[in-house]
Amino acid sequence: MSNIIVSLVLTAIVAYLWGSIPAGYWMGKLLRGRDFDIREHGSRKIGATNVQRTLGTGPALIVLVIDLSKGIGPALLATLVPLFYANGWGILVAGLAALLGHCYPVFIGFKGGRGVLTGGGCSWSVRR
Repeated sequence: MSNIIVSLVLTAIVAYLWGSIPAGYWMGKLLRGRDFDIREHGSRKIGATNVQRTLGTGPALIVLVIDLSKGIGPALLATLVPLFYANGWGILVAGLAALLGHCYPVFIGFKGGRGVLTGGGCSWSVRR
């Protein structure tokens, strides 16, 4: 039983940190400079939609792929790596933690996106 708990905690930490990657925020910094914060423009979120409105379609497509991978990656990791599987519960924990990481990213003060693409990536990978 304690092995499952340790496995789920590890899964949650890895998935949360993966979900916390602020691709839209970094894209704004990369394209507009150090003083630019995407959260001060448009919908004030870091997701692909706000990046598209603020920075254009090309950067938004890159953010879209990264945000999708934040959902797909942890769920697939929990599916394919026995350490993270935890009798099937690892997939659920990975998806929820990645979603929380996207919405409340530790790297930029817990103000992130809405989680639409990350949640979509989680559900897509679970169906596979």
